[in-house]
Amino acid sequence: MEGHAMKPNRRLRRRVLWALLPLALLLLALRFAAMRAQDRDAWPAPAPGILLDEPARDGAGEGLPLLDAEDCRALLDAIPGPESAPVAAYRRFQGAGAAALGAEDRAALAARLGPSNATLRAWRGAVGGRGGFDLPSNAASEPLPGVLARFGEMAVLEAWDAADDDGAAPAALAAAAGDSVRLLTHGAGLVGIASALPVATIFAREALMAAADLSAPPPADPAAAIAAFRAAEGGIGPLDAALRHDHALFREAVGSIYESFLPAPRASDAAPDAGTDAPRPRNGRLAFVVHALGGREEDTQAHLDALFSHLVANASAPYAPGGAVAGLPAWCREGGRPPWTRDPVGAALARDYVRHAAVAAAVLPGIRLEFRAARIALALRAWREAHGEYPATLDALLAGEAPLLGADDLADPFAAPPGARLGYARDGDGWRLWSAGLDQVDGGGAVDAFTADDPGERKDADFVLTSRERDIRKASLHAESSR
Repeated sequence: MEGHAMKPNRRLRRRVLWALLPLALLLLALRFAAMRAQDRDAWPAPAPGILLDEPARDGAGEGLPLLDAEDCRALLDAIPGPESAPVAAYRRFQGAGAAALGAEDRAALAARLGPSNATLRAWRGAVGGRGGFDLPSNAASEPLPGVLARFGEMAVLEAWDAADDDGAAPAALAAAAGDSVRLLTHGAGLVGIASALPVATIFAREALMAAADLSAPPPADPAAAIAAFRAAEGGIGPLDAALRHDHALFREAVGSIYESFLPAPRASDAAPDAGTDAPRPRNGRLAFVVHALGGREEDTQAHLDALFSHLVANASAPYAPGGAVAGLPAWCREGGRPPWTRDPVGAALARDYVRHAAVAAAVLPGIRLEFRAARIALALRAWREAHGEYPATLDALLAGEAPLLGADDLADPFAAPPGARLGYARDGDGWRLWSAGLDQVDGGGAVDAFTADDPGERKDADFVLTSRERDIRKASLHAESSR
């Protein structure tokens, strides 16, 4: 009896489901139609007066020569691949300086430097005086991560080599920093800019720690080292040049994507001598979706042109939270739904790139902060050598007939309004220097954004640099090794 009663119930459920199916399909269709109407105006209009195909320029607006493919290959061939690097020894050196390295680490570093520092000499000869990469023409010579990994490795080698240079280390570090950062921030797009920050930090923090180490002799010529770090900052590439570089790559990528949607050529259509050519990749499933939605290459190119024009226009403004994406639609700025119903290719390419552009807008001020902190640390050490203590305020470093620093050296690259000074305070027998940071709110340097773990702490965090940097790194390294 019970089994017979269940059969009608099952039939009833099936009927209800079949009755609801058309309703569900109708609701989906209405939802899609609403999204498609919304996506009609989802992309921004082009920003007026922006030319996206201008040549690369340096920080002063002058034309910049880029390495061609042959020069780039020669540069990379001069250095063995980064996979052979004694990574653990490098990390210990970065974390706690030369004193933390044992005999085994020192042997590994010496082996990597090569006889008479051959590796570094080859690297310096390859990068010295260069303008920037022309990575669109060099992309096939080596994957980009391998290229950029060499810069980080060589930066640590440079820092290690300069650590025992009897006071001349800061000037050597500044010169090396200038070469690497100039190369990475010209012609390598946002990926190069992202790679330039850790490289700049290695050089600048090592110079800062050397200047703050009162147990070591002071730099022999602090004015020369300060000038070298100032020149390194002047060589930083502008953000708009990186955006223009990436725009050119995107145009090439869009062409390749839509070419992959074309039907594969038939064997009977091939030319007699075309048998050695690789077959064109075919992306059937994605092609079906794009064609079904009416996606066209010319629309995608126009949409990305408009998007990049706004990014380039914003790049010339001083740093501000969210300033890199000002004027862009909400789906770009706030993580809303991208306009995939009309341009799935453009939406997929644009979404992540806009996030990267917003981050890169903070990276370049971060590099400037590192270079300025190194200059201030050098000037503070020179003042202490002359007066027996650190100054009460940074004004002292601007005084006298031949001041070591100018007002621009003390400006916080994250500050609002632009030109506001970095924070400074004496801290026992040392000092503390800080920037207002990403939120542009000066928290007095009480909490360091680099080390804050608690979300509540990070709310009021600044970028804090201190004369006790080496001790902080040693403590962090010890805590990690004891876990």
